[in-house]
Amino acid sequence: MPGAPVASWLIFLSFVAGLTPAPLECQQGRFVWGHVLSAADSTPIPAAVVSALGTRTQTVTDPAGGFALQVSPGPARIVVRGVGFSPDTVLVPADVDTVRVYVRLLAFELPSVSVEARARERARFDSVAQTSTFSLSARDLIGAPGLLEADVMRVVQLLPGTVARNDYSIGYNVRGGESDQNLVRLDGMTILNPSHLGGLFSTFDVNAVDHADFLTGGFPAEYSGRLSSVLDVALRHGNHERVHGHVGVSMLSGKVLLEGPVGRASILLGARRTYADQMVKAFTDNELPYAFTDLVGKLHYPYGANGDVAITGYWGRDALLLNLISDSAGRTPVDLALAWGNRLLGVTW
Repeated sequence: MPGAPVASWLIFLSFVAGLTPAPLECQQGRFVWGHVLSAADSTPIPAAVVSALGTRTQTVTDPAGGFALQVSPGPARIVVRGVGFSPDTVLVPADVDTVRVYVRLLAFELPSVSVEARARERARFDSVAQTSTFSLSARDLIGAPGLLEADVMRVVQLLPGTVARNDYSIGYNVRGGESDQNLVRLDGMTILNPSHLGGLFSTFDVNAVDHADFLTGGFPAEYSGRLSSVLDVALRHGNHERVHGHVGVSMLSGKVLLEGPVGRASILLGARRTYADQMVKAFTDNELPYAFTDLVGKLHYPYGANGDVAITGYWGRDALLLNLISDSAGRTPVDLALAWGNRLLGVTW
């Protein structure tokens, strides 16, 4: 029959069509979008691993806790795992494409860590059994209230057993003694005049100070020469790794500090000067006849188990230039020029 071949081809094509795979959408399944949140406060859980149970398909949540996971058609079970929370499995019906998974955070028990910090006073007491000693760190000195700028001796006036002579001077009396019975040292060197402006400010720049030890009694023989107290100020070492600088302006003075490595050694250089005389000269026709300047330096050289060598230098100067008689009306001018201060150079090992 003429139509037999055509019918045979139609039957064959129908049979082949029945053997063709399902559409691509059915093969790939569907996508489920969702978020993984904390059950305690609903905060997103990032970096959580989300997978379809029984398959190798998985993904990771983004910083907002969101994810998109491909699953097979029909109901799917989604497993959420990660560090810091309990694993959880949720069932997603076939007609649901979005889900929120709330997980419970876990508290991990870590081995205990013991941190012990001892105050400088306690360390000194354990080593030398010396009482009536106060150790002031650089943080204590900078954070204490002061007049116009932080001052070491203003902090000393606040310690127990110490009484300020008045509200203006840095002088202090310790347990009934006079102010000239107090010993003041800088890196082991005695400073005979530790003040500027008639005792209104001390000669120490707190930015260069490492610590200060204040002894109010029972001090060893190395501090001989005074009866009431000892204030032993130590300059800090310069930075051994990199060059570092600091520039500051207070209501009293301008200062600059420079430190850094010099081979195996380190150096610390600092300068401070009052700018009150320059301010008066800039805004008025008058002149302030007083100014003070401080220069300090420290070279620190460690040479192994034998110890360290440090060279400390200090130069301080107060200058008073006062015109007593002007040169008007043919009179001979008379000026009062005074200068005083400290010059120190010492080596410690």
